[in-house]
Amino acid sequence: AGDYVLKFEASDPTHTVSQELRIPVYPENAAPVIEAITATPAALTPPAATTSLSATTSDPDGDVISHWWSVKRAPAGGKPVFAREGSRTTRVSGLTAEGEYVFRLTVVDRTKFIEKGITVTVGEQ
Repeated sequence: AGDYVLKFEASDPTHTVSQELRIPVYPENAAPVIEAITATPAALTPPAATTSLSATTSDPDGDVISHWWSVKRAPAGGKPVFAREGSRTTRVSGLTAEGEYVFRLTVVDRTKFIEKGITVTVGEQ
């Protein structure tokens, strides 16, 4: 990493001209980090059908990061709905079918991403 300067020079018998070109080389970008991911509550007993998902995230380089929640797996008949899937925290409703719901959080910076999943169980405990 650093600035590199290249100097180009051309000459003939009477004239010499030169030009410098500065090339910045940036350090390699580090991927964002998901320190923790939680569901509150992580287990639901019907008729409860809503949970909150939240994550603690950061980027070692200080890059701006984006968050995206998605459904990785849901039981048959399950129709989860995110309140704010593009946020670090969101509520998920529609967890009416009993079984395991697996949600995935994807965190993206300028060139890299990381994913992590969390499971919410719906049914008699």
